[in-house]
Amino acid sequence: RDLAGVSDQCDLSMDQLRERAERKAILLPVFLYDHSGLAMNTIGFHCPWDSGQAGYVYVLLEAVRKEFDVKRVTKALREKAADILRAEIVSYDAYLGGRVYGYVIERDGEELDACWGFFGDYELDCLSEARAFVDHLVLQARSRAVAAEELGASPPPS
Repeated sequence: RDLAGVSDQCDLSMDQLRERAERKAILLPVFLYDHSGLAMNTIGFHCPWDSGQAGYVYVLLEAVRKEFDVKRVTKALREKAADILRAEIVSYDAYLGGRVYGYVIERDGEELDACWGFFGDYELDCLSEARAFVDHLVLQARSRAVAAEELGASPPPS
């Protein structure tokens, strides 16, 4: 009702309220599935008993104009903003489902690197980032060993 600019006493239908709100904002419905865990999306679920619309995710057109430094929000820009909203719900769904990860890389009890806040896929995001850091450490160690060998010194312990 606030987004549509109407009072609590107004008797407009949800469709009418949504149409009015869409004059000021880009909005998408948000659906929740609650059965042995939580899941959320913007397209709905097939189970009519354990799911339903929980609300809306939206961004004001004024904020879109300011963020993208434009005077007019085109159809393409609306779709880009809607994609960003969908991505926000995907991230929130990962949070609700416990799919938020981090890593700590240690050597001999000393923390060398750590990073947290990977949402979604453990293998593709978190683990690949950790492996990339370890690969970097291995390359550094090899470079030091080659440099030491060229100088005739014994290589440092790895």
